[in-house]
Amino acid sequence: MAEPSGKEGVFWVQGGMKAAAPASSPAARPAPFEWPRAIFPFLVVVVMGGFALGASVRGSSGLLDAFRPPLEIRSDPPGATVFIDGRLAGATPLRITSMKPGEYAVRLERDGCQPVIRKVRMEGRLVEIDETLPEVATGRLQVVIEPEGAEVLLDGELVGHTPLHHEKIPVGQHELVVRKTNFENFVQTVNVQAGELVEYKGFELRDKILVMLRRNIESEPQRVGHYVDLGHYLFVNDELEESAKAYAKALSVAASPLKLPEEMPQPEKDLEYRLRSEDTQRMNDEMRKKENWPGKDVALFKAKIEEAQDQVAREHIDSWGWVKQAGDVFMRRQKYERAEDLYVRHLAALPKEGDTSGPLLGLIVLRLRMHNLSSAKESFAALLASCAKRPDILRSAGREVFGQQGNFRDLERAEVLGMAEKLTRTAYEGCPKGDLKALCASELGQTLRTMDRFEAALPYFKEAIEVNDEPTRQQRQLDLAGCLLRAQNLPEARALYEALQKSAAENIRRAAEQGLKSVEAREAKLQKTPKK
Repeated sequence: MAEPSGKEGVFWVQGGMKAAAPASSPAARPAPFEWPRAIFPFLVVVVMGGFALGASVRGSSGLLDAFRPPLEIRSDPPGATVFIDGRLAGATPLRITSMKPGEYAVRLERDGCQPVIRKVRMEGRLVEIDETLPEVATGRLQVVIEPEGAEVLLDGELVGHTPLHHEKIPVGQHELVVRKTNFENFVQTVNVQAGELVEYKGFELRDKILVMLRRNIESEPQRVGHYVDLGHYLFVNDELEESAKAYAKALSVAASPLKLPEEMPQPEKDLEYRLRSEDTQRMNDEMRKKENWPGKDVALFKAKIEEAQDQVAREHIDSWGWVKQAGDVFMRRQKYERAEDLYVRHLAALPKEGDTSGPLLGLIVLRLRMHNLSSAKESFAALLASCAKRPDILRSAGREVFGQQGNFRDLERAEVLGMAEKLTRTAYEGCPKGDLKALCASELGQTLRTMDRFEAALPYFKEAIEVNDEPTRQQRQLDLAGCLLRAQNLPEARALYEALQKSAAENIRRAAEQGLKSVEAREAKLQKTPKK
């Protein structure tokens, strides 16, 4: 806002004077002084430069900093970290050129050395710091405990894995932690003395899973499955010898009778017996898998298991179940003599009225695998005599012997097939009419067909199809049609194959189509053959 100056015709305005309209006085007053317009840009530059200069003087990296004497810092050994008033400044050797006058705290730090703190005053001249950092006094730490590969931490910092040999641990107290997944941590306060060795060795971290598995065994010592679980865990963690011991214990427990309280309800007893059976089967399956485990040297494991099975069989020589289990292992490893010895000793240990069918059949098959045909015939004769009235056993024996015929040639093969025929025929003749008799007829027909006695096989194949189960009946009709084809009874074979082409089962239809092609090929061949 303009105000009167006390002089007529002139007003003061904020920022300078301003001329008004001419006064009414006849005598004109002189015009006020005015700055030349050209001087204003120069004044602006001067004023703005002044502000910039002031800002440069006030700032830490301004114009004046370039003229300040530097601070130079060196250390032995070099590479020490430099902190100035607690702020990171760099690493030695270091030159700083922007230090304001004043007092500063300079700290030098380096791994393996004691830190050094110096006070410096910057007052317009070069300041140099040249420090030798003394080495920290150290001791040694050795951690050789199981398992290997466990992490070793010192004061929360990972310093390596077991087995650990650390040569330079700063003197003083430290917190040592050794840890690994699934294991309990080992925590210890370590007091390190200069030049001395601190050792931790000769023990192992507690495996939490292993502790749980062993507690299961302690709580239920009769459960075979607990020993199997322990054996498997040890095996996959490469503790093969300890694993074999766990499986050996499982074998021993499985061979021992269950001891159940008399007051236990019968359904609970039945459950315990079922669990024992299932656990025993799982134990056998697991041991078989581990005998050929990829990537592991299982020779020692197999030897220990074999020894344990042999021992259990010897302790229970009158139990065919355990003798057979050990014998199967020996046979699988082609140690036939050991299996034979076990079976013979089992037969000798049986009471007069004991069941000899299992070991006698085992001996027949075993001796056939050994190509000891004369000894196999002895066992064969003994089996026929002891099981003459047990067609189920004889049928099974016939199938087992039939399965071995492929290992022989010519006359010996004919002898083995003759043994299979005799066993199966005796079983067939001892069966009442029904499914078992039809099954014996089917297997007897297959044996005779293998012996190229097609006409003799046909009546048994025809009898075998008289069953109510449709899939079984159709499969046996295929066997009959094949035998008719080999016996050159082409019309009956064709009729049977054409009927089977209408089956609901795709595999039966495909087999019938192939059979019909064979019939047609035989018919075409016969038509081309001139009659004599």
